[in-house]
Amino acid sequence: MNLLTILIPTRDRPNFLQFHLEYHKNNRSNYQLIIADGSFDNEVLIKNNNIINNYKKYLNIRYFLDKNYYFERVKKALKFVKTEYCLLTADDDLYSFDFLRKGLDILEKNSKITSVYGQISSVFLNNLNSKFYYQNSFLYNYRLSKLSLNSSDLDKRILDITKSYLSSTFFLQRKEHLMKKIEAIELIRKRNFGKQKLDISKEFKIIFLYEMISSMYTVCFGRSIFIKKYMLCRLYHTKNGGGRNFDNLTNILFNNKIYSNFFLVYSHLHKCTKISLKRSKQITAFFILNMFITRFNVFRKETINVKFLSNFSSRILDLKIGSLFEKIFFNKFFNAIRSLFSLDDKDKTNFHKFIKKNIKLLRK
Repeated sequence: MNLLTILIPTRDRPNFLQFHLEYHKNNRSNYQLIIADGSFDNEVLIKNNNIINNYKKYLNIRYFLDKNYYFERVKKALKFVKTEYCLLTADDDLYSFDFLRKGLDILEKNSKITSVYGQISSVFLNNLNSKFYYQNSFLYNYRLSKLSLNSSDLDKRILDITKSYLSSTFFLQRKEHLMKKIEAIELIRKRNFGKQKLDISKEFKIIFLYEMISSMYTVCFGRSIFIKKYMLCRLYHTKNGGGRNFDNLTNILFNNKIYSNFFLVYSHLHKCTKISLKRSKQITAFFILNMFITRFNVFRKETINVKFLSNFSSRILDLKIGSLFEKIFFNKFFNAIRSLFSLDDKDKTNFHKFIKKNIKLLRK
């Protein structure tokens, strides 16, 4: 019985689509592949149709054309999923079939495990010669085995996934959990953009936010297991998409629209899990702050002064994320400042004193 469906959104990249399907054919894949094509180029659409027709002889493919933005296509694709488990992958990401078999076996045998993951390898491609991949010419890989996402302690899972800035978008997971994540990101998209058509830059902002949403929901849904196997090979190339930096990162935290986004997300998280509303609010705030600090280097040095630091500290405290998360966040904040200004140990000590003093004043 087939337990897995793989969702493959693609747009204007017939070479990668063919490469992806060839990989499945060579591995005699029997998983259902749902291809959500958002291509605009008519020549590409003709090529894609020819590719699909050729590979339907060998693979279980469901194909549809939808020129809406990325998550609209994913949402539509999910309606066709009949299996309990699914993967959301790119047309240039190739999963290990050995990993998929092992991961499905673990999920089937242990209902307390909500997702599985493994090592990720990356290779830079000059062309789409499939032999390049089969030769195992991996450029580098990420070590993820030290994470404690299998812990029964939610705080530990949260701190580990934010410490590594690991995106769980790659994880093998249950369909119902992927659907909840898509629901959350769609709430934000509708609140911010309504029915307007998204250009590439706005679409990438939403996709970037989804990485945060996915990781947060993954650890809140339950435990994840690391498998000591290669999970997937990421194919890096010159046309891998647009930039990810936000126009103004302060907006992530402090404008009215973001506060409404914040409410939407933690309320939705509360509904999807057994976590209290107060705790959901703390967790969501911490993940947003963690995303903020990973992009802290885009600030101009001259804008970071005593007034900025005092206001920033005050706003963080207003979020009431709890003493543990406050401590972790401010340590990350110190390190970001230290890196930005090349502070030595003495400077860092003085900086700690300054922040602690301001926190005490603000709390009175």
